[in-house]
Amino acid sequence: MGFTWPAAAASNITVVEVTGKQLPELLGKDISKMSVRVWKAGKWQAIPFQIDEKASDKISSKRSWVLEKAFSRRSDLPTSDGKLDEDEVLLFMERDAGEKSPAVNGLATQVAELNINGSYAYLFYEAKQEMKNDLFYVHYNPQDDSIDALGYKNHFANAHAIVQDELIPKNARNGNPMNILDRFKVRMLLALKGLFNVNVEEDNITSAKIGYRSGPIRLIRRVGAYKSLGPIRVTPKVQSDFFFYPYYVQIPTQLDNPVDGRKYLNENSKGYAGFDFTEFFYGAKFYSQRNPSPVVIDGSMSEQEKNLVTKDVTWWVATGDKGTVVVKINWDPDLVKAGVTCDLYYVDDRKSLKPPEMDPGEAMVGFQLNAAIIPSGHYDIYVTQIFPPLSFEIGQESRVLSQVNHPTVNVNFIP
Repeated sequence: MGFTWPAAAASNITVVEVTGKQLPELLGKDISKMSVRVWKAGKWQAIPFQIDEKASDKISSKRSWVLEKAFSRRSDLPTSDGKLDEDEVLLFMERDAGEKSPAVNGLATQVAELNINGSYAYLFYEAKQEMKNDLFYVHYNPQDDSIDALGYKNHFANAHAIVQDELIPKNARNGNPMNILDRFKVRMLLALKGLFNVNVEEDNITSAKIGYRSGPIRLIRRVGAYKSLGPIRVTPKVQSDFFFYPYYVQIPTQLDNPVDGRKYLNENSKGYAGFDFTEFFYGAKFYSQRNPSPVVIDGSMSEQEKNLVTKDVTWWVATGDKGTVVVKINWDPDLVKAGVTCDLYYVDDRKSLKPPEMDPGEAMVGFQLNAAIIPSGHYDIYVTQIFPPLSFEIGQESRVLSQVNHPTVNVNFIP
């Protein structure tokens, strides 16, 4: 069962999140007995939703999202108890919400009315009549490690869990959607004072899928990565939960940095990460909050491109006939206090060879940092990649960026 959205609703990419804490009367109750419905055109309709659970992890000593399938040899991975807890979440698309229902009496043991900016959805517990919607907005193929969502397709290299080697935006203006990504590159030079240099790239980083949890609204794909030199770990150990939503991807990364760069690294210790686009993306326009005048990605660095402001850039847009990508990064406040800013990395040069790559040359847009000034410690970095609907135009990035924030939900339990 699907929906045909009005134009205004179709441009809405927002996902609604309701925590268990907002649903006190349902805490401790069976999640399997919960369902979400909306009132539209004088009748009830089931909508796609999911409830993601958490459990305590003995290794991390904190509560983590429960995985549906694990690729780990651990036998003590967190498992679900099937009951709603305060830190667990109900998810559905805001554009699926409907009208305020005239009456819900007698339809379920308990009903929570969810008011989202004047639109409504209803969470039923022990509904008297079963009603389901089996529509998935995000599909995952774990064997191929590929994701097919409403707004994009992604694929990751089988041998390297952090290497994305395909990106197909579904918002192309001309022609069929096509792959615009050579690969997502992660490159770093670590120059150890008085010793030697260590080159790090995505292919020589040890990475592995830890597991996943799939649902109609989002996929959680967990990976771990680090770089070792013999028995010594020389890069931060990173564990990331990739959240794939219908129109955007969010990557909250826990950075565990063992080396105080200020003491042990030379000043040329720098790294970057980002999208290396293929020639198919040539003609796209790039701009950011510190570079509001668009430049054209065409394989040749213009004077305007050479003079782009790179310092402290936290969002950028690349948009053209083959698709639109909006990227935002949230930097750890402790890094900001230490004077570590998130800077733009931009190279548009078809003659710049940075293998391994399938499409020679760089049309590279991402973020860079100076490892020599990063103190040892634990940091949280949050990256969001957005693939807005076809209606996107230059200048609308503020609206799109705001739509990845979960809206305020007012909850009312109906007697």
